[in-house]
Amino acid sequence: MRLVRLILGVIFLTILIVGVIALAPTLRAAISRALIGWAMVGLALAVASVFHLIFLLIEQSLISGEGNTYDPLKIVQDFGNRIAGVSELPELAAAMSAILESRLKIQRSGWLLLTPQDTNFLLTLLAARNPFPAESVEFSRNNPLLRQLDLQRQPVVQPDFESDPKYAAMAAQELAWLQAFPGEVYVPVFDAGVLTAILVAGERANRAPFRPAEVELLQLLAAQSATALKAARVIADLRKLNTSMSSLNESLHNANETMHNMNLARSDFLAIASHELRTPITQMLGFADLLGAMAQDDQLDRAAIAEITGSIVRACNRLNEVITQMLDMSQIDVEAMDLKFEDTTLDEVMRLSLEPHLSTLKERRLALKVAGLKMLPPIRVDKHRLAQAFSQLISNAIKY
Repeated sequence: MRLVRLILGVIFLTILIVGVIALAPTLRAAISRALIGWAMVGLALAVASVFHLIFLLIEQSLISGEGNTYDPLKIVQDFGNRIAGVSELPELAAAMSAILESRLKIQRSGWLLLTPQDTNFLLTLLAARNPFPAESVEFSRNNPLLRQLDLQRQPVVQPDFESDPKYAAMAAQELAWLQAFPGEVYVPVFDAGVLTAILVAGERANRAPFRPAEVELLQLLAAQSATALKAARVIADLRKLNTSMSSLNESLHNANETMHNMNLARSDFLAIASHELRTPITQMLGFADLLGAMAQDDQLDRAAIAEITGSIVRACNRLNEVITQMLDMSQIDVEAMDLKFEDTTLDEVMRLSLEPHLSTLKERRLALKVAGLKMLPPIRVDKHRLAQAFSQLISNAIKY
């Protein structure tokens, strides 16, 4: 464009100079060659300036006239046809982006969805083509931009952020986010009079500023999309709710299975515990009867008393052990067992597990070999509870 402008300017200047010299021979004879040269230079600069100004005016007229051929009603109608039956937020954003890109040459567009929080608004970005390079952000309820859009119900354009001092007074984090956000026009979207979203239009392909008619068109599109946007958000919320309910149902199903398994384990444990309780009680009753009979027959001596009382003590210890296990089972059932984790080794845990059974293994002439535990790395567990579990396994192995 500049090259064509320069060539045309040179041609026009040459024709003009030749014409002036040809039509004014007396003037040519009266003026010296030096003055003619300076006059030609000055005339060339003047003509070039005028020619450049004319081209600028023509170019500006072409730029400002771009987009004047569109029919706003047809665009609104086209957008309405595109979003008819659309129930997904991404599809709705894609329809808006396609309209704005094809008709207004807007390269980036999308919505900022407002979700009320306790003291703030969560702004979630929803864009389709050429998404904005930004993440969700929280704005206070007193944010100047949100208040301006809510109270005035008119779009806000990017130059307003530079000229209006009230925007400079917003929180530093919010101001930094807006300054980094490549939005040119912010159009409010209302639902029953409540600000629910902001239609954001980014820079145009030709970098031309937005004219008032184009901003009004964005308002029409934002108003038309309010109902569809509300429906899509409701569907999205319902889908999240369904997902949460499905996850909750799965958790309940797993919990029911766990409870069922625990009930089975508890039933088995109670059956075993009942047998385990009878054994030491029977032993204590038997030794008590024996002690009473020997006392009546005057057959007690120190050795007999020591043996009988020792047996009673062992039966009491076994009874106490079974009762403790039942209490532990009740704690497991209500998830109330207090575990104390600490660093230890599996070798130490096994040593604690074996100590109560060494005498029994010796009496029954049983062999139990433990090897390779010292080479294992340290573990972090409740060593006493883990030793209790291993001890129960060893006890069952000895008995059965």
